[in-house]
Amino acid sequence: MSSVNVMELARATFPHVWVVVPAYNCASTVRLAMRSALRQRGVNVTLVAVDHGSTDGTLEAVERERFRWPESEVSVLSIGRVPGEKASASRPLNAGLGIVTNRESISHNEWFLRLDADDFLLSDTVLHEMLDEGTQSRDLIIGKLIFFDDRLQQAHRYGPRREWESRERLLVGGGYALPHHAMLVRRRALEAASRPDGRYYDEDIGYGEDLDLSLRLIRGTSQNQIVSNDHDVLCKSLGGAISNTAGSWSVLRDMCRVFANNPEISRSLLIRLGFDLLFRDMGPRLHWARRIAGQPSAQVGIWEPTPYTTVELRRNALKSEIQEQEVSEGNRV
Repeated sequence: MSSVNVMELARATFPHVWVVVPAYNCASTVRLAMRSALRQRGVNVTLVAVDHGSTDGTLEAVERERFRWPESEVSVLSIGRVPGEKASASRPLNAGLGIVTNRESISHNEWFLRLDADDFLLSDTVLHEMLDEGTQSRDLIIGKLIFFDDRLQQAHRYGPRREWESRERLLVGGGYALPHHAMLVRRRALEAASRPDGRYYDEDIGYGEDLDLSLRLIRGTSQNQIVSNDHDVLCKSLGGAISNTAGSWSVLRDMCRVFANNPEISRSLLIRLGFDLLFRDMGPRLHWARRIAGQPSAQVGIWEPTPYTTVELRRNALKSEIQEQEVSEGNRV
């Protein structure tokens, strides 16, 4: 048997991960996100990129990256923006998940991962490491993510504290510290968590749509089907968070809807969030008050310093590979 056939047989046994990338005006980063997913080893990846009416060349960047991979591994969808639409990834995510769930199931070992267009997976084997033999029988696998700040050149690991990782405690408060983008969700669990309208993300939520879905997933999953581990899954820029640009009262309204959809979660978290947002709008003079307001969320989550160079090295490696390919192709032309 040739080495090629052996490789094909081996790939047939790999877990399959559907990676959905919602993209809006992120031409400078979207290819890094796509490349970090498509380079994964030890798993089969199908990537669905959804452009949400970008005006900066994002769709063109997505298409350039798509042409470098087999057609079966990348799908691209472009949807326009609706006037007055919330600044949220919910609609493109639902569009991408529609492509996933409308396709016939490939195997029982299929998973979903959300990867925003300004994020990137931390290594080429992280999904394989997450899906080891001890976790493939579960429905939710929760890792850690790394938030980074390029301006300060700082990075921090983020996720729920160990004592808040049980299903019951995640539902009443630990979910507030969930690294939603570092969660692998089995396809059958995702499909079971669809909303009455058949969608997965609530499109009326601009901020907190990921918390809303995560709580619904956890509510529909038994404790023995949830596993948390210490794998650092992806790097996420603090500068890309919607909460950095949305008005405080808008965010608070969105969070009220999250709490209405998930009545079991502690009401005290909503009060804490309200104070945090209020103090944020009052400006830096009340930095002491913001620290006090942030203490309760720190009780359920970790925020551990980690080397910023880890982020830099991975991002630079992805950038260099893309640039070298383009130079090589330019020389051939």
